[in-house]
Amino acid sequence: MKNQKNVVHKFAEKENLRLRGWPVELTKDEFHAGLVVSFGHLISNVLIEKFPLGMINVHASLLPRWRGAAPIIYSLANGDTRTGVSIMRIRPKKFDIGEIISQHSLEIHDNMYMPELYNKLGELGSKALVECLSDLPNKIENAKPQSMENVTFAPKVTSKFSSINWKAMPSNQIYNLERAVRGFLHVTTTWNGETIKLFEIKRTEEQALHDDRDEGFIIYDENSELLKVLCLDRKYVTIEKVQPHKRKIMSAKDFNNGFVKKTPIEKRYFI
Repeated sequence: MKNQKNVVHKFAEKENLRLRGWPVELTKDEFHAGLVVSFGHLISNVLIEKFPLGMINVHASLLPRWRGAAPIIYSLANGDTRTGVSIMRIRPKKFDIGEIISQHSLEIHDNMYMPELYNKLGELGSKALVECLSDLPNKIENAKPQSMENVTFAPKVTSKFSSINWKAMPSNQIYNLERAVRGFLHVTTTWNGETIKLFEIKRTEEQALHDDRDEGFIIYDENSELLKVLCLDRKYVTIEKVQPHKRKIMSAKDFNNGFVKKTPIEKRYFI
């Protein structure tokens, strides 16, 4: 077990519950059932069979949509309007393929960001789990196989995930990207060869139909004191704050005065 104690470890110590490290060795029928949440390791059939009722997992999506390590991030990044939690049986060799014991859905509002959705799904999942455990043998007996249609994957997210590709991403996708990674990563782009972070990205309905400049072009709007950046769909996103490389976070106004205005117009681009 890692030196850094997670909330389960701390709770178990507080309540004098027995702790086991990973990998774990159990005798058959020592426990009735196994439970994992955000575990990140494949579990062998040998271990699963040590539990008379098998093992179950709480997963933060409506399976088979978003199998994998980062379902919440992918649901927001893709603009989903509904997600939920799935309680499923654990099967060996592959992640998130087991039979569905129960599912509970949740609406994703257009202005919902990752921290809020994470908390809502945590609350929903904990209630669903208590309900499931109260009648687990019957729930397991009535579990249903996952559909093989509409399967999507949510692999582990790296820092590259939050980098904007202005030439390939419309305004809505860029907005959804910040919704998805807030609290976990920062949205980034490149300015004059250096990576910078962008904060408080919003969409606009303004279209640049007669602007022949390329995607990523930066305009400073004096009225709103925001940066406007041209996107693939010829619409703009606005940006309230930025953090240049090795500098503190600054307002769009300060970034314009200190950087954009000092750059020739033909080079005023995020890449």
